[in-house]
Amino acid sequence: MSSLQDNRENFFYKIKVEQDEELLRLLKLKQKYDNGDISEDDISEDDARRVIKLYEQEINNLNVDIEKSKNRIKHKLNELKRQK
Repeated sequence: MSSLQDNRENFFYKIKVEQDEELLRLLKLKQKYDNGDISEDDISEDDARRVIKLYEQEINNLNVDIEKSKNRIKHKLNELKRQK
């Protein structure tokens, strides 16, 4: 049982490390593109799709943060109105 559990943990660790390395590689690729060090022609179609997903994820995260900020501001404004 212990051997099976060790194999399972090693498998999950390996998957996580490989995903992290891939994410780091894509982030570096995105940064190079953002800095103008490379162009779209320098990126494979597969990598371009993955980088586009990163951009979409960033945009989504920013939109969520903006909504949270708007809600905090609305809440503060309502509190100030009630205090008057």
